[in-house]
Amino acid sequence: MADEYHFDRRKYLVTTAVGIAPLAGCTDDPSEEDRDTEPDSRDEESVQEVTENDSGDGDSNQEETEPVTDEEEEVQDQEESEDSVMTLRFDGGESDPDYVEFSISEARLRLGSAYTLEWLISPDDLTEMSHREHYTLFEAQEEVATERILLYGDGSIEFYSRDGSRVTRTESDVIIEDSMQRLSIVYGTSADRRKVFVDGDLKEIHEDYTPLYSHIDNTADLRLGVDDNNENPFAGVMGDFRLFANDEPKSEEWISEHADKDLTDREYYESEDFVIYFRFDNEDNMSQVKNYTSYSVESEIRGAEYVEYTPSR
Repeated sequence: MADEYHFDRRKYLVTTAVGIAPLAGCTDDPSEEDRDTEPDSRDEESVQEVTENDSGDGDSNQEETEPVTDEEEEVQDQEESEDSVMTLRFDGGESDPDYVEFSISEARLRLGSAYTLEWLISPDDLTEMSHREHYTLFEAQEEVATERILLYGDGSIEFYSRDGSRVTRTESDVIIEDSMQRLSIVYGTSADRRKVFVDGDLKEIHEDYTPLYSHIDNTADLRLGVDDNNENPFAGVMGDFRLFANDEPKSEEWISEHADKDLTDREYYESEDFVIYFRFDNEDNMSQVKNYTSYSVESEIRGAEYVEYTPSR
C-alpha cells in the first residue's frame, strides 16, 4: 500500500507544481522583461524540487513515503498468521467425493435430548446449482434412520430425516457462496424447535419438532461433506466443526457470543456437553481429525485437503 500511495502522491504533486508555478510567479510582480526570460527556469526548478523531495532526497516527505521495513512486514505476517485457521477443502467431485467420516466411542449422545452443531463454511458454485440441487453438510446414519443437514443451490438449509419424520427447509439466501460463514444448527426440545443461525444471528425457527438424539449414538456413522451413498458431495471449505449434546441446546445469547471464539480453553473443552470439536489442524496425522474435547472420537479424512484460511480484517 505504501508504494501505491507514494505513486499517486507524486503524480499529484508534479501535476500541481507544473500547473501552479507560473501563477505563483505572478504574485512577485516582476518586470515585463523578467516575465519573458524567467518563467521557464522557475518552472523547471519547481518541478525539480518537488521531484527531488518526493524521491527521498529531501526531508519534507520522508515520513509519508518511507517504505515498510522487513521487521514491520514480519510483524504484519505474524498477526495474519495468528488470525488464520486451518480448514478442509472439499472438491465436490462426484466419482470420488471428499468427506470426513467419524464415530463417537462412547454412548454419550443417547443421554441428551437437544443438540447444537456449528461449522465455518464457504461453499463454491451455489449460483450454478438449481434450487433442487444440494450439498450434504452433515449426516448421521444408523441401521433404521438417517439424519442430514443439506445446503441447496438457492442458499437454503434443510433438515432431512429418512425415517418418516418431517423434513423442513429454510427460506433462500440463508447461506451465500465464496464467503466464510458460521452456520449454527439447533435441534432443541419441543419448546426450542429447530433453529438456524448464521454468524451468530438467528435466521429462522421451525415449529415442527423432531429430536436428533434418536439418530446419533456410539453406533452411528457420522459424515461431513457427503451422504452415505457417496452422493451430493460438498464443494468448498469447512472448518471449526462443533457438536454439543445436552438436555437443553445452546442459547441464542451463547451462540452469538461464541461465534468467533476459539473454544480450546479448558473451560470449554472439559464441559460435559461439548462432544466434538474439530479444528482440522492435526499436523501429526493429516489423514485423521483431532478432537479437542474429552470424548474419544475415531475419524478419517477421505480426499479433503488442509488449507489455511485468514478472515478479512
